[in-house]
Amino acid sequence: MVRNKLSQKEATSIVTAQLFSILYYACCVWLTPSLNKKVLCTIERLHFRALRLILRDYRQKISREVVTSKTNRLPPDKQSKFALASLFFNIYNHGQPSSLIQQMSTNLYCKRRKQGFI
Repeated sequence: MVRNKLSQKEATSIVTAQLFSILYYACCVWLTPSLNKKVLCTIERLHFRALRLILRDYRQKISREVVTSKTNRLPPDKQSKFALASLFFNIYNHGQPSSLIQQMSTNLYCKRRKQGFI
């Protein structure tokens, strides 16, 4: 109801503050390649539903690629890879202890959560 009274920029800032900040909090830790596909699909569905709300596409006629390009938002899987890459970049540039890098890399190379870490 409120969306029709907001500009696209205002709607983007509200969705970013109210939804994406909560949805992607610490995503470099929990949004891993070993995440259950059903959970990832639920996250993607919520992500793209919010972006379609910004674009006023209520009937979901726009494809996900077009939504991504129009809103300049990464999909959840690419966003997690970007967050993890930027975290590694910051650790490498600031000379953090190697034990911290080892702890983070175990989360990256795990194929399944039940298997343990490689």
